[in-house]
Parts: sequence; C-alpha cells; structure tokens
Amino acid sequence: MPATIRPFRLKAIQRLEKLHTALCLDPDVEEDIIVDEENTKKWRKQLLDFHKEDKNQILIAEINGEIVGYILFYNPINERFGFKTKHCFGGIIELYVMPEFRRKGVASQLIQRCVDYLKSKGAIDVRVDVLMHNKKAMNLYQKHGFKDRVAILRKSYKSTK
Repeated sequence: MPATIRPFRLKAIQRLEKLHTALCLDPDVEEDIIVDEENTKKWRKQLLDFHKEDKNQILIAEINGEIVGYILFYNPINERFGFKTKHCFGGIIELYVMPEFRRKGVASQLIQRCVDYLKSKGAIDVRVDVLMHNKKAMNLYQKHGFKDRVAILRKSYKSTK
C-alpha cells in the first residue's frame, strides 16, 4: 500500500517526537543517543530549525491518516568540516518507519522523494550514515544506488570503576 509522502507540519511534532524516540531506542538503528528530556529538547529545536529553513527537509509518510515514518535531511552544501568541497552534496540524517509498516515500500518512497528533492536543489550526491550491523538498512540504501564509501572504525574502552 503506497504511503502519502508530504512535508512535515508543525502540528504533528508530538507524533514525530514519538517516532524519533522509537528510532533512538532501536538498537539496529541507533546505539549512542540517550533518550532523555535534554536530548528531546535538542532534537525538537533541530527539527524546528530545519523546518524554518526549508519545510521540505522533513518529510513524513502517512497511511490512512497515520504518520508511519519520516525522513530528515539537510539541503545541499559544498563544505565538509569547514572546508570547501568540489561539489554540493545533501545528506540523510534520520529515516525511520514503524516496524509494522516496514518492507512495504514506505522507506523507499521517502528515500526517493528526498533524493529527487536534493537533486532539484543542486546536489551531486546524497550521503547517509548507517550502522554496519544494520544489514536491512544497508540493503535498502544499496537498492537505491548508494555505495559504501567510508568506514568509521571505533575502539571502545570499558570503564574500570
């Protein structure tokens, strides 16, 4: 069943906040962000800033009037870590679809709409960070033409307290 994809409206912020919390609590999607009041306020501010800049940077997926997923992305930029780059690129920050609506094409619809929008704004490529163990997300993005480009390696130290 195809979803309706549209820009986020401010009146749906509480529903989107619940989806964001679910994203943060899903170990396949996120492993570092703490869900607490401080982070929720920061996320809400970030969301409002993106919406103020360009309401199309937050797209929601609806089925039968229910928000079942969303994608948050940044518009094309031509700098990385403060240095100018050779071309403009956009980036997906968050993509989340409720578990009961996965594998139904909702995420694909969100990605395609995001990519189309970023191309229309001058992006030469679109970037996304995905946890290496999240094979479903890796496969989804690869299905849409994304290629492995960077690996982030981490060495953890356990506290000896």
